[in-house]
Amino acid sequence: MRAGAARLDSAAYNIAVAGADSARPVLAVQAAAPQGGVLTNMSEGPPAPIDVASALVDAMEAGITYRANASVMRAADGMIGMLFDRSG
Repeated sequence: MRAGAARLDSAAYNIAVAGADSARPVLAVQAAAPQGGVLTNMSEGPPAPIDVASALVDAMEAGITYRANASVMRAADGMIGMLFDRSG
């Protein structure tokens, strides 16, 4: 979920600075973690015009991913609760 939040943060920042002179977009680079999950590295890109449409799509994708992960966590929590109810 942190990776989704980082992607959303970088997209929001890029949208906010899109019209500024010498804007440096923030890139959220994700990679698989060795123990499972996702590692996210935030870095500044070179000064370049920011494509607002791409940043909006990134923000929407990050939001959808975050909500999907939250749904999975709620479902897992419910299943664990059911296991404890049955074993007790």
